[in-house]
Amino acid sequence: MLEHPNALFDVAEAILDAVLAAYEATDLEPPPRQFIAHGTPPFDCDGILAVSIPRLFAGLPNANDTSPIQCATNRSAEFQVWVGKCVPTVDEAAGTVILPSAEEMTESARDLAAHAWLISSAIIRSANAGTLVEEGTAVVLGDLVPVSPRGGIGAYVQALRVQVGV
Repeated sequence: MLEHPNALFDVAEAILDAVLAAYEATDLEPPPRQFIAHGTPPFDCDGILAVSIPRLFAGLPNANDTSPIQCATNRSAEFQVWVGKCVPTVDEAAGTVILPSAEEMTESARDLAAHAWLISSAIIRSANAGTLVEEGTAVVLGDLVPVSPRGGIGAYVQALRVQVGV
């Protein structure tokens, strides 16, 4: 088990490394800004790939509720993997609203969905191969959800929960 002060950061780093390794095996370019964030990562138009740790809880990763604290309580953490990129936005010129074309919106959605799929697939593959965390450590893949565009940035976030201690 990962019983040391850097356990959370080490898992976040392993997740980021697994995703970056998956990018190397494809023709997709990873977003240029890659980091581990404290909370929700900041977005910018350069594009981001980030891992955050929104919570640590008592219990196993697949538990729907927390366990009562005992002498040897399992601890798990939720991690989120974020990918964000520029998306087409509404513009205004001379008082006229200009919408992006259907083709621009579709291509942007296709590109962002490809990055989201790569992230989800990379986590599944590395967890199954035992390269994400120690073999036998519980890993549960959560939801992959789109984040509504804000400020011209669209994103997806992939949740996962990992057992980090007993």
